[in-house]
Amino acid sequence: LKSLESVAIPSGNYYLNNVTVANNTISTGGQGILVSDVANANITSNKITGKGSLSGYYGILAKSGSTVAKIADNKLVNMGKSNEGIYISDSQVDGDISGNKVAGNAGSEYSCKHGIAVVGSSVVKGNITKNTISAAYQNGVILYNGGTCTSISSNKITAVEKYGIRITKAATNGVVIADNTLTKCGERGISISGTKTDASIVIMNNKLTRTSEGGAAIYAAKAKVRVSGNRMTRWKYGVMTASGVTGDIYANKYASTKTQVYLKGEKTYALKAPSITGFSVAGG
Repeated sequence: LKSLESVAIPSGNYYLNNVTVANNTISTGGQGILVSDVANANITSNKITGKGSLSGYYGILAKSGSTVAKIADNKLVNMGKSNEGIYISDSQVDGDISGNKVAGNAGSEYSCKHGIAVVGSSVVKGNITKNTISAAYQNGVILYNGGTCTSISSNKITAVEKYGIRITKAATNGVVIADNTLTKCGERGISISGTKTDASIVIMNNKLTRTSEGGAAIYAAKAKVRVSGNRMTRWKYGVMTASGVTGDIYANKYASTKTQVYLKGEKTYALKAPSITGFSVAGG
């Protein structure tokens, strides 16, 4: 007989490879779809309905060093205020997060915390694009605590209580935020803070609209930004900067917006904001 030592499994990282999760209908008070230490997963065309009142759960969760080929065309509803729609934690998405719908009821327990979140050491090598997100309790799309992606583009985000798109404490070397339609965002449409100071964030051709005056359409702090071709309607501030910001602001359109451009400690442009290139706001 062989000894136990001779038949023992060698140490190593054993994981599932080429996993497809598709075309499922899931109703749950727990995790919808969870992949952990999985390689080359495809998560597509699933319908996930949460219970709303329960907390600490995710519609789609990739964690623990997983790699995902794509997350596409999924529908997630009623995930709940303490829960996430699509959440990427310390993992990698090689393709796009695209065509997904994350929906809840604004102001109710059925509003998810974030529509799409990319956190920790996570990298989306493709784009976060063509998703529809409504009634998020905090943010529509958020990159934070090191998470990054190539672009956030052509998304429709509405009725979020804080920020439509937020990048904070991200390890990004540059993200393009373009061609998004943001409506009824409570505090800010697009918010950038705490990125690498040499990372250029391009914010272009977005449409940001409120139903009543308030908040800031585009906000930046401790970042390098290029803001151009955006249309902002019914905001208290169009483009607002805090300390440690450099970059360019030009060719934007402002409608029913009290202060078009506010540079902290520098100048306020209430009407007919000029092209402002090569500016720097002191502080760090």
